[in-house]
Amino acid sequence: MKTNLLLIICASVLFIYPASIILVTNITGDLSDSRLVTIPVRLVVMVALLALLGISKIRFNRAANWVLLVFSLLYFVRIFIEVVTNAPETYQSPIEFILYYFSFFLFPALVLSSIDSHDIEWDRLFRGLLHISWLFLVPVLFFYGSFLGEVQRSEEVIYFSGVWVNPLMLSYSASFVFALLLSNRRVNSKYRIGNAHCALIFLAALAPFILGASRGSMLGLLGVFVVYSITTGGFAKKVISINIFLGFLVLMFAVSNFFEVGPLLRLFETFSEGNSLGENARLVRWSQGFEQFSRSPVFGDALVLHASNNYPHNIFVEILISTGAVGMLFFLSLVGLKFRDLVRVLRFENRFWVVSITILAFFGALFSGNLTNQAVLGLSFGLITLASGGIRASLDRATQRT
Repeated sequence: MKTNLLLIICASVLFIYPASIILVTNITGDLSDSRLVTIPVRLVVMVALLALLGISKIRFNRAANWVLLVFSLLYFVRIFIEVVTNAPETYQSPIEFILYYFSFFLFPALVLSSIDSHDIEWDRLFRGLLHISWLFLVPVLFFYGSFLGEVQRSEEVIYFSGVWVNPLMLSYSASFVFALLLSNRRVNSKYRIGNAHCALIFLAALAPFILGASRGSMLGLLGVFVVYSITTGGFAKKVISINIFLGFLVLMFAVSNFFEVGPLLRLFETFSEGNSLGENARLVRWSQGFEQFSRSPVFGDALVLHASNNYPHNIFVEILISTGAVGMLFFLSLVGLKFRDLVRVLRFENRFWVVSITILAFFGALFSGNLTNQAVLGLSFGLITLASGGIRASLDRATQRT
């Protein structure tokens, strides 16, 4: 039962949510219609999380949970201050800041970090996710496959009578597929997906990854490959993993050259010496964020960048301007605790996919989205603690037997 509920939650966040947006917007031609399906998907996730609470032993008294609650309280205080001081209207209303933060980030992270991991079949959960990824890949190929080679990035499909689609959504969902494929080598052979099927999934996932061309997803995948190579045991296996890593880089170089854009090329452009601050929107936003933080370094001064009335596309910069150094202290403590759990989970190969999703979500938060919309980060923060909790229990039982 727990495994099925977790599969619903993970699949909804990683693949069904973006797939539903692609299907509805392309069928109706109206981007505003996406809420007709995204809201129900979010409600399904919330119900599944509540069901998990109902059938699980609750272990709320974990340091990460208390740190998360204190940070969330500071963030809610910032929202309250914005309301009572009649701050200028932002890209979201105060109630949307609260509801999105709670449902996308806080509630999943808190629930999954508080339940026990008893009866969770991690291999079966992994296999189910990899199969369900087709629910995302098929609509992408059907609606956007023909634009490969025609556009540099998915947002340009509107010039060819296509329906606009968020390139970040495409790229990150594709990177989750790649991470699962890499993790397939570490699960129990009984649940491992065959090579032919993996190759087919890989080829299908290239389309959204190329069309999305996200820097954060590219950097996150590089991080996943590095961790995979370091933690692979045996010389022969390390050589194989390094060859996979190098092969992927060569493929991305070829893609970048062929399409004259791509995640790897855009990543290089972000940090290239010849790229001035004014030529890169990300660097401009980050610079504006640090300047804004310097004026109110203790508690921050706003939910958004004053210069653009938008978010800075970096979760740390956003936390600095909204909750200041105090909020950042608690958030860094939370990240540190999750990193400790991640290191523990690395001992168990069949849970490497959880590590991969966490790494991708973290790098994604450095480049994309705002704090209230970090659904994958909230999911991964909860999953990594849930996976680590089972390890701690196993170690404790082993210690008692000896």
